[in-house]
Amino acid sequence: MEGIAAAASIIAIVQISEEVGKLCGTYIRGVQHAQKEIERLQTKALALHAVLKRLENEPHTSIDGKVIRSCCDELSSIKERLEPRKKQVAMKRFGLRALKWPFTSKEVDLQVQALEQYLALFSTSLQLDIFSKITDAEQKRLLDKLAYVGDAPFNSYENNRKHRMCLKNTRIQILHEIMDWVDDSSSHAIFWLKGLAGSGKSTIATTVASRLRVKSVPLATYFFRRGHGDLAHARKLIPTLVRQLSQCSASYQQQVLSAVENEPGLGQSASLRDQYEKLLIRPIREMAPLSVKHDPLCIVMDALDECDERHDLRMLLRLLAETDDIPTLGLKILVTSRPELLIRHGFERMSTIFHRDLALQDVSRAVVNTDIMTFLKHELKEIQYEFQLPADWPTPDDMNTLSRKAGGLFIFAATSCRYIGGSPQAKPQERLRQVCASVATNKLMTDELDQMYTIVLQNSIKGSYTKEERDAAGTSFRYVVGCMILLFDPLPLAELFRLLQDPHIDSKEELGGVLRTLQAVIDIPRDTGCPVQILHLSFHDYLLGSNRCLDPLFWVDEKKTHRILAGNCLRLLKSTLYRNMCGLPSPGTLREEVDPLTVKNTLPPGVEYACRRWVEHALRGELVVADNGDVHEFLQRHFLHWLECMSLMGRISEAVVAMNSLAAMTELELWDVQTGNCQSHLKPPIADLFLENISPDGNLVSQLKQDGTLMVWDIAMQEYRFTIEPGPISISTAEFSSDGQSLALGFEDGSLSLLDTQTGNQQYRLDGHFAEIEDLTFSPDNKLMVSIAKDEPARVWNIRTGSQLVTKQVSAVKAKFSPDSKLLALVGGKTVHVWDIVLSECRFEREFGPLPNVRLAPLGFSPDGKLLALPGSESDTIQLVDAQTGGGHSTIDGVCHAFLSDSEMLATAMAPGLGRISGHRICLWNVQSQERVSVLGSHRNPVCAIPFSPDGRYLASGDLLGTVRLWDLQKAGSLPGSEFGSNNSTERGEVLFLPNGVLVASIDSGNLRMASTDPGKVRIYDSDTGKCRFEYEGHSVTLSPDGFTVVSMSNDGIRLLDTETGHQCCFQGGRLPVMSPNGQQAAFASNDHSIHLWSVQDSASLFIFKGHSQEISRLVFSPNGKLLASHSNQDRSVRLWNTETGNSVFTLPSYIPKGSISEGGISEGGISKGDISEVDISKDSNSKDSIGDDLVVVMAFAPSSELLVIGNANLVQFWDVPAGCHRFDIFVRAYKLLNLVFSPDSRFVAFVSYTTWVDEVLLWDLNIGECILTISCSSWYPRAEFVAGIDAIFVDGRAYNIGSRELSRTQIADHSRHISDLQMDKSREWITKSSERVLWLPPERQGFHYPVWRNKIATFSTSSRMTLLAFEDEPDARGKDH
Repeated sequence: MEGIAAAASIIAIVQISEEVGKLCGTYIRGVQHAQKEIERLQTKALALHAVLKRLENEPHTSIDGKVIRSCCDELSSIKERLEPRKKQVAMKRFGLRALKWPFTSKEVDLQVQALEQYLALFSTSLQLDIFSKITDAEQKRLLDKLAYVGDAPFNSYENNRKHRMCLKNTRIQILHEIMDWVDDSSSHAIFWLKGLAGSGKSTIATTVASRLRVKSVPLATYFFRRGHGDLAHARKLIPTLVRQLSQCSASYQQQVLSAVENEPGLGQSASLRDQYEKLLIRPIREMAPLSVKHDPLCIVMDALDECDERHDLRMLLRLLAETDDIPTLGLKILVTSRPELLIRHGFERMSTIFHRDLALQDVSRAVVNTDIMTFLKHELKEIQYEFQLPADWPTPDDMNTLSRKAGGLFIFAATSCRYIGGSPQAKPQERLRQVCASVATNKLMTDELDQMYTIVLQNSIKGSYTKEERDAAGTSFRYVVGCMILLFDPLPLAELFRLLQDPHIDSKEELGGVLRTLQAVIDIPRDTGCPVQILHLSFHDYLLGSNRCLDPLFWVDEKKTHRILAGNCLRLLKSTLYRNMCGLPSPGTLREEVDPLTVKNTLPPGVEYACRRWVEHALRGELVVADNGDVHEFLQRHFLHWLECMSLMGRISEAVVAMNSLAAMTELELWDVQTGNCQSHLKPPIADLFLENISPDGNLVSQLKQDGTLMVWDIAMQEYRFTIEPGPISISTAEFSSDGQSLALGFEDGSLSLLDTQTGNQQYRLDGHFAEIEDLTFSPDNKLMVSIAKDEPARVWNIRTGSQLVTKQVSAVKAKFSPDSKLLALVGGKTVHVWDIVLSECRFEREFGPLPNVRLAPLGFSPDGKLLALPGSESDTIQLVDAQTGGGHSTIDGVCHAFLSDSEMLATAMAPGLGRISGHRICLWNVQSQERVSVLGSHRNPVCAIPFSPDGRYLASGDLLGTVRLWDLQKAGSLPGSEFGSNNSTERGEVLFLPNGVLVASIDSGNLRMASTDPGKVRIYDSDTGKCRFEYEGHSVTLSPDGFTVVSMSNDGIRLLDTETGHQCCFQGGRLPVMSPNGQQAAFASNDHSIHLWSVQDSASLFIFKGHSQEISRLVFSPNGKLLASHSNQDRSVRLWNTETGNSVFTLPSYIPKGSISEGGISEGGISKGDISEVDISKDSNSKDSIGDDLVVVMAFAPSSELLVIGNANLVQFWDVPAGCHRFDIFVRAYKLLNLVFSPDSRFVAFVSYTTWVDEVLLWDLNIGECILTISCSSWYPRAEFVAGIDAIFVDGRAYNIGSRELSRTQIADHSRHISDLQMDKSREWITKSSERVLWLPPERQGFHYPVWRNKIATFSTSSRMTLLAFEDEPDARGKDH
């Protein structure tokens, strides 16, 4: 009863609080004074109303009934005093101002304070109720969908070992300032603590995080660490932070769980932007109504500069800058980093309202020195106690010297103390004197620290060494320590030994001994399972810097060492990997079915590291990838084994990225597409290209590396014309001028640079933008250039003077010049603006309809400049308007377009669904009449570019997945074999013709693919193989049984090609090519409904069979080759032809006489030969029993050639060929008949069919006329086969006995050699072998039925590319064949 009373009271409070809010609104309008008091009271009343409205439907047993009644009384009292009295109501009727605010300022303060207390109580209760609604299991399930880096939080095991907290009475001022910032709700949202390497940033971050945790502030931390796997990039940054915050705030967790439930992949594979907006920021915004004033959510990101992914780092800073309401979200973010240029620019772009900076180097040196002195006293006191040194050690002078040498860097003080204390055999007094007496020889800010590192290294090989021994020790050091500091993930000692295999070190214990001499800079944990790693990144920088590490004995050559690591990884993998390492029951075992412990035990950390990182080391070391090299040899022998391991580790996506990167390391060959000869070789210095352009004249190629290096390659001279080294600001886009004489560069800070392509010198620097440059467009006369920056007006520049022209202020995403360069069309928002460059005025504006991607909006002038094509008012349409006035509006269907050079023809790509079409069709239109002239063909994916060749004969079309097709407009069709592409998604859609007619079809991963368009011949060259991709190919290809003849069908008909001599002959208009069993004859159907029989050897016509009146559907040779059967579904007849005499044997009606069908059995017929020749098909064409009512799907001869079978979905006719009569019929119980197979003696016939539930094989004994065996199959389109000499039928490779004697295993095994056990499974996603999954097919190859021959299966994609796969049994580690 108490719960019911509480519920009723809450409902009453909801109503009263709403009424109080409304009454306050009345006073705001009617009372001029006391506005602030009224608004304060109204805000608290409405906030209380919002929370209690949510609480109505939640369990609230945790709320004390007395509290609810007290709140109700409080609100009722306020309401009563706010309600107008009768006198006030009367005065209001006469229009007199009658309202008077009934409360004093002090009374309002007390009321607001009381309502705040109730609000806090009810908000807490609501959060508890929300928590109770979600079960622990459900919470864990959803939170587990957030990727998490366990070593990222400040209190993780690894961070506790690496980072210490500030000593007591040190960093007092800085810590106080940061903690005050956290507590001040009105202060900046972001605090950037910057300082040099070793200045103590991580220690401060650890201390702040610890204090916030003690204060129970909702906290999430992420400590970056270069070269340490997930800690070195931001891929899992947001999910890791969000997961920590979710454990601290119930209301925040609720919003996060809701987001993850709606988008399950959000915490794993989503982009950094989506994760930031949907997982971090949006939940904070949506939790505000739950608790008007929630505790601040704090985030600490330490060592942001150690994020290796520059793109991720740039994006993170940009996201922070773009979050306009971040100061109002109650979110506090502490960031520590070195003041690197990229990070500095990122913070400079932020409003000063968002963030504040504190530079550690700006802190008073006296304060810093005092803190360092406190630290030194503490550490040296410990050493004094441990080694039982005199009480006066160290002396004040020694302390002052160390403090001075530290130069404000705590890492110097820490390294010095670790070195002085050293190992138990160390002599602290001697080492202290050595450090104090050292003299820096360089002139860098890190001089003293570098000298400290040098002392540590030289001491590690101190002793009586000969020069040879010292050199050997240095070589071993550079090998062991150099490799260790360049690992992307640190490894335990045993795994490090396994990977390195130093010939001078015989055991992991010896390796540990070598490293322990460097324990002042290297951490060697006692737990053998923990990784060995350097203590501070500054040691890594010291060893790699030739200007810092001046002793050649210790300097590490970074590229050389990366190459060594790549070789070590390959060596380890070659000796470790083999097939089915985890002993899986079948190749198709899914990863989730494998015990993770099995994978962990099979692939120890060293092997896992080598699998994941060998390609990356090869890239960083610029390893040469060549034929018969280490990489080539490894891939030939272990590529599939490596893929298997990557899949088991759940890293298959990394393998794909690795292979793309490796492909880019191979040489790029540019081919002369007229002669077919390789013109030049282009070997990128490093395979991390992400932006390429080819000049319009085809003479230059620009390449931009991910590190910011720009290279321009001269194709004719076969050399780099010039190289631009990376600067502080990254290049975002590059574009050649129309004449190829200039190269424009756009930068991320909005600046522009115009380079002379002959020398690489800068012609102009253009400033005006403040955001990243996204696109550049040159005018055809090379006088003007348009630059487009993110969310800024487009700007037009005179590139001859470097001045900016006055234009309409349009935030554009796309620009096009007219052919005479006098007009400029800009796409901005949902409007196309046309600007007159000469008159500096806007000619007209046209709005268009919704587009999925405005950057792909159709926009372009006709070659004569009279028309402008722009997006239509409806989706998937194009408007054609007068380019001068914007009038003369007409609309055609399409999403992408191109004008022919004479402006009379227009090509468009139509979206699926337009005009009841499927696919993205390529159409030609008459510009004057707006009528569609022809449909060339289609793409499966959205088309982004369709240029005409200069002579107007060819049209190229390229889609967003990199597929390119070439169309011959004279024949209105796709050129045979002219489809090629990268299968890599691209937004650039690089498809263009050069002036010489060469088609540049795609630019991806360092590969240029080009095609020539010589009249009468098409060649396609692929730079990754250096071979001609196409010279003659057909749409369908048939190989003769002897392998000497190819019969193909192409646009121009049937071709016969001798594979030995290359001789070929052609028959125009042919289709349905078939080869005779002996390969001596070829038959095909003609467009005039006749059948042509050719001699393959003589390339001459033998006979022309005429008789069909409609299109022929099927041709089949008899096994002895003497007969040819033809069928037409349209004239509904089957005809038999004698291939030796050329005569017609007889004509069969494709129908069955009424009443002759016996369902499920055989019915005898009595049609004589004479009856057959006189059959009038037209009279019985409407018979319900006619096969013609259903398309004939099977037609075959028995092995003896004396029985012909034709059948539709479930009705089969058997005809006696010698007697010329209808023998019998079989009605097959099936939804559809797929195929039939005879036994060698023609006694048995197997029908392959499918019902609505399952595919079946029905075995009939023709001697007794019964179905003797029904086999249900798990595969899709099951395969039935007979083998001579054994009484069995093999279905999908499994033997079923059909004789009187049992089959022995030896018999089955002996004959199974001739049977293919390859098939598609029911899902149509897997190829199976002996009913076990062996190969998963990518989506574009799923859903098809593929031909199989013994151990081979031919697969094809939706783009008609065929791949022949051969499966060979190979024993795995257990001796089991796979």
